[in-house]
Amino acid sequence: MIVIRVWNGLGNQLFQYAYARYLSEHSENQVLLENERWKRDKIIGEDLQTDRKYSLCYFRISLPCVPMTEMERWRYIENATCKDKLLNCCNKLGIEKNLLQYEDDIKSLTSKKFNYRNYYIIGIFQTLKFLQSMRQILLQELQLKKELNLSESINTILKEREVVAVHIRRGDYLTVQYLRSSVKRIINRNYYGKAIEYIADKVTKPVFFFFSDDSQWVKQNISCKYEHYYVDELHLKDYEELVLMSKCKHHIIANSTFSFWGAWLCQNIDQIVIAPTEMNKELLLHEWKIM
Repeated sequence: MIVIRVWNGLGNQLFQYAYARYLSEHSENQVLLENERWKRDKIIGEDLQTDRKYSLCYFRISLPCVPMTEMERWRYIENATCKDKLLNCCNKLGIEKNLLQYEDDIKSLTSKKFNYRNYYIIGIFQTLKFLQSMRQILLQELQLKKELNLSESINTILKEREVVAVHIRRGDYLTVQYLRSSVKRIINRNYYGKAIEYIADKVTKPVFFFFSDDSQWVKQNISCKYEHYYVDELHLKDYEELVLMSKCKHHIIANSTFSFWGAWLCQNIDQIVIAPTEMNKELLLHEWKIM
């Protein structure tokens, strides 16, 4: 049995599912998702809080979750957040220490090594190495169970116009945790101005859909002289916004796994994707333009 822990925000949950689905195609072992102990992952800043919830249940995923009868075997690692703590729990879990795998260890493993015994795997798996080969399967399974309910006018725009998704992530990137990090998270607003003009020069009569967790800031700081809409006014859930983003024809993404998936799930053959230089290099497709 292979159990993949599902945690963190929706973008990372999708990477975890994609990797689990990859293993299910390349291993004789049963692959399950672990979400029974899901807790809201709260990132608290000076004056904001982001609640993250399990969202894979809204998609047409094919992998089952660990049944409650099995959860007693796994519950001991509920609060174990580092490798040493998890290794100390192995005896209680009934898993041999040398079989407990982590993201860094997994990258070098071949599928044959997964064909025996039990594994509990924790990781983010942000890489294209396995993702591209699973594209057709994921395009089918990462559809909402319940059709996205949009107004007739929005559906008409999506169908008839060159809609460009623009994702601006702020939210938790403004917390002390990220601001003190050596890795730059907040994207300069000049990036968005240049990207908007670049796409406007390439397509006919573009319409821009702005996606953000801080729409008020976007309205005050990102200027757009073309027809545009703010998606927060549609009052959608995060997983609904992601699907709407994937229905857009072109994408200006942030350094965010959320907007990566919105762009990657798009099926427009003439798609233009612009990504910031701060984007994880493991997630950049060669046809995407870096700006």
